[in-house]
Amino acid sequence: MKSRKMKSIVILLFLVIALVGLFGVYKYYWEQIPDAINLKAGSEQTIEFCVPVSGTIMPESIAVAGYAYSDRDSSLAVDFSKPFTIVTGDSSTYTARLKLFGFLPYKSVEIRVLEEEMLIPVGITVGIYVRTDGVLVIDTGEFEGADGAMHAPAADVIMAGDYLLAVNGVALSGKTDFMNQVENCAGEALTVTLRRENETMDVILQPTENVNGEYKVGIWVRDSAQGIGTMTYLDAEGNFGALGHGITDYDIGELMEMENGQIYVSDIVSIQKGETGEPGEITGMIHYVQDNILGDIYENTSCGVYGNCYGLGADVIGEALPIAFKQEIQKGDAQILCNVSGTPEYYDIEILEINLSSTDNRGLVIKIVDEDLLAQTGGIVQGMSGSPIVQDGKLVGAVTHVLVNDPTKGYGIFIENMLEH
Repeated sequence: MKSRKMKSIVILLFLVIALVGLFGVYKYYWEQIPDAINLKAGSEQTIEFCVPVSGTIMPESIAVAGYAYSDRDSSLAVDFSKPFTIVTGDSSTYTARLKLFGFLPYKSVEIRVLEEEMLIPVGITVGIYVRTDGVLVIDTGEFEGADGAMHAPAADVIMAGDYLLAVNGVALSGKTDFMNQVENCAGEALTVTLRRENETMDVILQPTENVNGEYKVGIWVRDSAQGIGTMTYLDAEGNFGALGHGITDYDIGELMEMENGQIYVSDIVSIQKGETGEPGEITGMIHYVQDNILGDIYENTSCGVYGNCYGLGADVIGEALPIAFKQEIQKGDAQILCNVSGTPEYYDIEILEINLSSTDNRGLVIKIVDEDLLAQTGGIVQGMSGSPIVQDGKLVGAVTHVLVNDPTKGYGIFIENMLEH
């Protein structure tokens, strides 16, 4: 009996290990092919993923070298285990339905045929100022009331991350407006309209007198954010992308919902070099005057901030480069364009890893190898986010994060991810 039981346990363990191993293999191969493959229209491009995946794509405007199909309405078989060449026609979108090892359900990959896009890599340091879409609640707390007791009127009513929109039906113009409404309430309850996780609601807030006889509700609020970052690109219409990641509130750690903002001329005051465990930082001075506005910000996403630039002269920016889609990028030598000495300059880097399945801002792992840049910054520092990454004459992405345990290394975002905001 014991022998039979032991045998069952061994078989069960073997099955568990096999399933875990199969899941690991499945997950590994899942990450080797992106959910979407962008291709340039009217071109011949070699795809080289070299993973044991096969499937079919529709052939109306895509032909695959070395493969045949019987008629225009049939699907075209493709084998991702070896390189194959795709000849694209006009812009369009297709679907490749794939299987792992030829029989395991894998994924459907969207194939997008796009017109070639040219962008100007910029690399200048800019001041960024954004206003929140509503008054952002940072936290709630308690205070001593006129009766000597501790009070927390906003507890369980207002939450960190809420955006306050109106008081008693009157739209708020900013945090000062909200504080004035509370202080002048004469002890009356306030109806506060707020947005919480995309849902708008009304709550009742009862201000309480503090020890100084002032009405308070016990919340900390913010209505703007500012900082230093790098502009990544400009297109032919003057639209820009910057940072390569979104502006998040440092207290609540969430992407800030913004109403509008501007980019400004900024001067580099100092650079704190990065060290192991201590990220460095570019310290800049932003001049908040009308003449120093370079453009308007209209969107804040996890892949960058976007807007229209109208304040850069032709002497500041260079020539447009074609963009590279993620499957065109190779491990090895590349450059970043960044401003640490007063004007943008190219510095040598190495692309260490490429995560083709990445849809966020960490698709590339890069390392600074340029001795001049290492001498000035120690590696990647705060303020360099958005610095364009260029390889073989193509714009491939932008710097986004530094690795705290090794400031010479960091992450980058694919340029196509920035463009899909």
